Amino acid sequence: MKLYVGISTNSISIYVDSLNNALDSVVCIIALVGFWLSVRTSPKYPFGLGRAEDLTGFITAVVIVGTGFGFGYVSLERTLYPAPVWFSVRYAVIIAVTAVVKLLLGAYYKFKDRRHPSPVLKGLFTDSVLDFFITLSTLISFTLTRVAGVPVDGYFGIAISAVLLISGAKSCVSSFACILGKRETEDCDRAQALLTAQPGVTGVANVQCHRYGRHLAFTADITTDQMTVEAVAQLQEGLRALLQTEMGADFTAAISPGPSTVQIEQNKNGGVTNV
Repeated sequence: MKLYVGISTNSISIYVDSLNNALDSVVCIIALVGFWLSVRTSPKYPFGLGRAEDLTGFITAVVIVGTGFGFGYVSLERTLYPAPVWFSVRYAVIIAVTAVVKLLLGAYYKFKDRRHPSPVLKGLFTDSVLDFFITLSTLISFTLTRVAGVPVDGYFGIAISAVLLISGAKSCVSSFACILGKRETEDCDRAQALLTAQPGVTGVANVQCHRYGRHLAFTADITTDQMTVEAVAQLQEGLRALLQTEMGADFTAAISPGPSTVQIEQNKNGGVTNV
């Protein structure tokens, strides 16, 4: 519908915005493919193809950057060689309605992300809010064009292209970092704080976070003052349940007795004096 309005009014900003919306549809399809692949677990891939979600996000970001460059060129051309734009109240109302739809779509993505946290859903939410403001800017541009003596349409098109380029570039960097396996510092620090605060834990070291799309898995070296096999097994199960509850993550620990515990045990055997 918006593409029809852009062609009918000869407005480059509406035309660019409509193609951006068409691109969003492609993004949603790619996101669905990423979700589908990420949840397909198997003995060979116990966490599913979680990195597929990051890969689809990167592909989407690259497409957005390319689209931004293309739109920027067309908008710059319109600025240098202005063309008439035909204003219509009916078309302005259509654009306003599409802006509201984008805002509602963003609210839906935010709701879903709260229930099922995902970087893709966060990206779709951000993109929808961004699209709302882009469409709002397009509406303002379309309204001002009939009274302005300068090619407002082309200027707004360049602004929209710049927003797309910046947004796409940030997404590229973020998605590529996830594919390369960057350290999730914030998640690691939170996990270490949770583990350290538990009774029976005397030390936590080498906390590592492995992310597979939406799925988190932690490993860590734990020292403890517990000595019996039953107590250590109970501690490990408690730590696993803790991270599963608090962060929705799997956890594997290498648990060993702390230095003071070893000395005390040796004292019992008459070997070493604890000083």
